[in-house]
Amino acid sequence: MRIETETLEQVVTEVLATMTGVVAFPVSDVRASTARRSVAACIHLTGAYTGAVVITMPEELGRRIAASMFAADPGALSDGEVMDAVGEIANMVAGSVRSALPMPNTISLPSVSEGTGLRMDVPGSVAVATTSFVVDGDVFDVVLSARAGEV
Repeated sequence: MRIETETLEQVVTEVLATMTGVVAFPVSDVRASTARRSVAACIHLTGAYTGAVVITMPEELGRRIAASMFAADPGALSDGEVMDAVGEIANMVAGSVRSALPMPNTISLPSVSEGTGLRMDVPGSVAVATTSFVVDGDVFDVVLSARAGEV
């Protein structure tokens, strides 16, 4: 089974709106810049469908999303809280995507990284749905991948 980009867009916008009240708009032909500090979270799916969900966003956007989740001032949050929030968003997106995939399958705990020039790859997989979103001028990317032989 294959998840279409439109389904991934719907899942991401619903998760962000529900979890944080943040409104994200899908955009085409635009990708998030990794030239500035970013946060990336990855959730692996294993079972009847093997792949991953990867979300990469500017650290400032991750901080604003975390502030919405925790009802806190963005400047008062630790880097760990920002990483936790982005990891939880990835977890919720992966959980929603998982429900549309063949069963049985499980999702991993999030792996979260931060840095400048950040890139997160899942070896042995290919992107099956890639989309970008804009929130208050900041762009972030979401990629759903599958094991290379399963597409």
